[in-house]
Amino acid sequence: MSEDIPFMFVGDALALDLINTVKIVRGQIIDTLQTPDDLAQWWSLAHEHHPQIEVVSGDIKPFDENTLATIKSVRDHLHDLFLSVIEGQQPDADDLPALNWALGSGHPTLVWQEGGRIEYSSTEPAAKILLPAALSALRLLTQADLSRLHKCQSNQCILLFYDTTKSGTRHWCSTACMDRDRSRRRYSASKQG
Repeated sequence: MSEDIPFMFVGDALALDLINTVKIVRGQIIDTLQTPDDLAQWWSLAHEHHPQIEVVSGDIKPFDENTLATIKSVRDHLHDLFLSVIEGQQPDADDLPALNWALGSGHPTLVWQEGGRIEYSSTEPAAKILLPAALSALRLLTQADLSRLHKCQSNQCILLFYDTTKSGTRHWCSTACMDRDRSRRRYSASKQG
């Protein structure tokens, strides 16, 4: 993963891109959501990469430390849940309840907006991100082909992604990760040969 790019949107699903806010940089696991401002920046970029995001409106306050902590906690449970699914394992007892809590956290109601747009409404600050991310996770777990959920094949990467290729043979989160992994393998093979 590039150190210069704070957020990677390679998961092909909002829930996976939230999970992917934790990445490896120079062999160290880095959480890119350190401050409420980081969260606000990620959320703004997430809208660019996922224009279909369900909008939660209402009296939403700016992100604060509590909102950040709540979102990171749910993110970590989502990571463990999806990793269990990818590995064909039983999810941890806390992971599904965390997703269910996120789904219910917004207690959504529908609001008719100007221009005929219907939006979700909630007064829970974390719901602004949690509800759309949880709905994304719900769709992946119940409507998607779970065999297309993967962890990047590079041993220098921890990102998760949903393979949307026609052939279903994607093994890396990005072409950059694939190129680095193949280069490392070639170099290692040349040193052994």
